[in-house]
Amino acid sequence: MSIKKDLIPVQIRRVASNLIEDNALTYFLENSSTSVDESVVAAFDIVHSLTQSKDRKRLTLSFAYVHLNRAINTLDAAADAAYTDIYLNTKPNSSDISSRQLTEYVRRGQRWFTLAGPSPFLLSVYSRLAETIVFNNSIKLANLQALAETVQAIYPELVHALVTFDDSRGSDMHLRGEVSWPT
Repeated sequence: MSIKKDLIPVQIRRVASNLIEDNALTYFLENSSTSVDESVVAAFDIVHSLTQSKDRKRLTLSFAYVHLNRAINTLDAAADAAYTDIYLNTKPNSSDISSRQLTEYVRRGQRWFTLAGPSPFLLSVYSRLAETIVFNNSIKLANLQALAETVQAIYPELVHALVTFDDSRGSDMHLRGEVSWPT
């Protein structure tokens, strides 16, 4: 079948069935663990690089932490291996980062993810106080959750606008069930 022009409705099903390889499920199952591992390693590298940079942007680092949390959530669903072990085994000569630092990055990622609530774009409107709270180990995750929910209750129009913007950008957080926030 030639696909040099637009498809007509009867062609869509035939073309759609040809978009996926015959062995797609087997390929995915055999290779997903490696891809997830690489994603976690890359996410750690990004966070570590940004934390070491003197001219980093606060929002960029917050987004990187959220991305790290999402990569680890995917890893947790895909494998039983510890994320710090995966990183350290992949980078055995990396002496500039410890498992303690990696664990702290994960903790901060979880905290930024909690504050982001229904959309990572919510991070773009938080004040510097949010960063102080994320870095403060004495503030419990449940209290961060309560803060995020209260922000949503106080600023529903802003949250709705950011969620709508996020949805228009193709975010799949809601589809994957990573968050279950009311909109």
